[in-house]
Amino acid sequence: MERKTSRKRAREAISLSDLQNSPKKASKSMNLFGENPAEAFEAGMKAIRVGDDIEGEKSMRKCLEALETRGSNDDSLHILDDADLPTMVSSQFLTAECYLQLGEIYQSRGDMKTALESFQKSLQIRPNSVAAKVGVGNVVWLNATSDPHLKQVDSLLLEASLQEEGSSSMECPRDIKSRQEALRRRSLLLIQQNQPEQADSILSKLGYKLRLPDLVLRHSHKNTVSSPSESQAAVLNRIIAVTDEALPSHMLAQMRLSFVDNDSSTSQPPALDGSSKHPPLFWREHKYREVRGAYFSYAHRLGEKPQNGLDVIVHHILKIVTKFYPRVKDAKFAEWWAHRRPHSTGHQLHYDSEDEGKGEVRHPIVSTVLYLSEGVGGPTMVTDQRRDQALATFGALAFPKVNRLVAFDGSVLHGVIPGVGYSPSAGARRVTFMCAFWDTLNVRREATDPGPARLIPSLTTSHQRYTWIQMHKVIPSEDKMDNSYKRIWETVSTRDEKKDNQNGVPGYEACFQGI
Repeated sequence: MERKTSRKRAREAISLSDLQNSPKKASKSMNLFGENPAEAFEAGMKAIRVGDDIEGEKSMRKCLEALETRGSNDDSLHILDDADLPTMVSSQFLTAECYLQLGEIYQSRGDMKTALESFQKSLQIRPNSVAAKVGVGNVVWLNATSDPHLKQVDSLLLEASLQEEGSSSMECPRDIKSRQEALRRRSLLLIQQNQPEQADSILSKLGYKLRLPDLVLRHSHKNTVSSPSESQAAVLNRIIAVTDEALPSHMLAQMRLSFVDNDSSTSQPPALDGSSKHPPLFWREHKYREVRGAYFSYAHRLGEKPQNGLDVIVHHILKIVTKFYPRVKDAKFAEWWAHRRPHSTGHQLHYDSEDEGKGEVRHPIVSTVLYLSEGVGGPTMVTDQRRDQALATFGALAFPKVNRLVAFDGSVLHGVIPGVGYSPSAGARRVTFMCAFWDTLNVRREATDPGPARLIPSLTTSHQRYTWIQMHKVIPSEDKMDNSYKRIWETVSTRDEKKDNQNGVPGYEACFQGI
């Protein structure tokens, strides 16, 4: 009886003033009547930072349950250890932040409906939350299928960007970062809507010095550009080659069933726009994340007897590529990875490198992209820029088309430009299969978790973690240039500002890519 009375008094003793005067003591006292919401939240954030969004989701749900147990009128303060958030927050703030984190998790998984619901709940609780407004705007953009959707995105991003730093609505550093994200995202939208001057004004204030040109960020299959000169064509032919109808029909059918839509109940091929009613095992078993997902790839040793259908397809790609890049015939390894992304996403300009450039930076001999969907997402951009050299002066855009293979020098700067306008359908996805060829490669034979250059699972091993490889039983075994661009970068400036000559290469963070 005495113990129950003590606990009751302890609960009654935790007031707002006690927390303000002795936060650490009060935080410990909360454990007397259930889960500590702040501890559950911090555990969730720790899991999210290391890429474990499953544990992150569980912890955020625990935090919400603990907060709900205390009641909606609870005005307790909670102590957080997070550089992006205030040290002490109210129960209301913590509830909103939980929904915000859940929105990010569901968005990365491609569950746009639940993501939108989570961001909207966060915004209902904190109407001035810049992060929540940006979250809602991003999800609507990722799922946009009409002009009204894009107008809603512009309205949300504009509202978020107009909230000045230091105002009462800017409650934490996270909101300041979200405001900058809103400005960047709106700049891309303005350029796509043919308002580059307004976008340049924003980008200049954000510190950008260069950006990709209007014709690149506002790309269209209908773009008309001048043909490259003989010298430019020579450069172009050295860094990119495009082959349509690259795979035989039976290989293509297998690839699209494996990476686009695994619906065996119909004889109809998967939708051209990459939409899927039955997402293949590959994405599900790897817990693939469509937005900000971790990189993982598989490795094959070339020149050996094929062990599965992917071995045969990789060797077929190698045969095509060798016609354009004879040196690749000496490759000893192939490394492949795949992506499935919404229309409005892109991929930052980068160099392919072993283990994502950790340690000694090495590039493949040749890199390739095989498109498994079309009409959704932006083009692949390949430039003539190499690491530690001058800025690119020439580049090409290759647009997605089913069974189109793009090959390029493995040492050049390349990326994906975000799709313009809205998606052809809510479920449409840009699905691609990338394959790089190496003279040497460190294959992680013992690793089981997803990561760079993992050994591909065996068809014969039972009780293994991944079963998607069973889709790839062993199977038997005219270049077209896309739009080329003579200018890759242009100076960010306002109408009243005289354009400066760019001497040298500016920092990576000072170059706007629309990402």
